[in-house]
Amino acid sequence: MPQRVEEKIRLGTGINVYYRCWLADKPLGLVIGVHGFAEHSGRYNDFGNYLSSNGYSLCMQDLRGHGLTASPKDLGYVDSFDLFLNDLEDFIEAMLKKTGFDSVFLFGHSMGGLIVLHYLGRIGKGVRTAITSGAAAIVSVSAGSWFMLSLLNALSPRYRLNLPINPEFLTHDKKVVEEYVNDPLVFKKPTVRILHELVKASREVWKYIDNISVPIMMMHGGEDKVVPPRATQEVFSKLRVSDKVMRIYDGMYHEILNELNKKAVYEDVLNWLKAHT
Repeated sequence: MPQRVEEKIRLGTGINVYYRCWLADKPLGLVIGVHGFAEHSGRYNDFGNYLSSNGYSLCMQDLRGHGLTASPKDLGYVDSFDLFLNDLEDFIEAMLKKTGFDSVFLFGHSMGGLIVLHYLGRIGKGVRTAITSGAAAIVSVSAGSWFMLSLLNALSPRYRLNLPINPEFLTHDKKVVEEYVNDPLVFKKPTVRILHELVKASREVWKYIDNISVPIMMMHGGEDKVVPPRATQEVFSKLRVSDKVMRIYDGMYHEILNELNKKAVYEDVLNWLKAHT
């Protein structure tokens, strides 16, 4: 039986992160997952169970400012987007030490996908191959909203705004939507700073796409209303690595891992992992 671990670990960046691992009995490889904006690693239980029962261990931290890593005061706040990258580098290193593997399969959803793209293009350490789901490489903000956000960020970075995501647009699975809305660890009022950092990172990632050198599979819901599918399509067209695959899932919303027909997505992920083990 796969084993589940939940504990805290102190990273070299100085932060104590809460993380979860779904450990396979005789693992073929280690997947490091990076969750999306406002959520946490606990929402990946089905995915973790699936991977670990198919021979791949999954470990995910609750990102800084998120989930059980954040204090109530810091929930929905981060000083800078680059801290996510530094934390990820340290977390990968710590999990490699724990499991004895020499490289990881890196998976990221939404903002996590954006973190993965930045990581691959700027650090890249310890990664064998990568998978993104609904990577937030385009965050649509009007010029007026960006001006206001930048101003507020300078004046009052911890000021809180209502979450600009409609939960109904995450998945067609009503139960998942309800759980998301009622989950106290999913923050509903992010700070100005984290929103500013997310938009800025989505604009800057394009400078680093050329540097990505590992095999990569990019996935996106065809009906995604949170991050437009063209975010994945445009990154994909700019990737110079030859081993690359894109999957656009017709009729799916933003959280393809939580969609009603998620089994097809899970199988595509597993096949990609097996092909690169």
